[in-house]
Amino acid sequence: MTDRRHADYYAQREQQERDAAERTTDPIARRVHLDLAARYAAKATELVAA
Repeated sequence: MTDRRHADYYAQREQQERDAAERTTDPIARRVHLDLAARYAAKATELVAA
């Protein structure tokens, strides 16, 4: 898999986590989803910049 495809995957996962954060009513779950989203976003950015 190319870096671009990996970056696309991480961007998709980021959005899925942000969507999950919006749907949940539990503040701890929301925080976990947003943390995961941030990690996926960082990974995607890292791959695009490489």
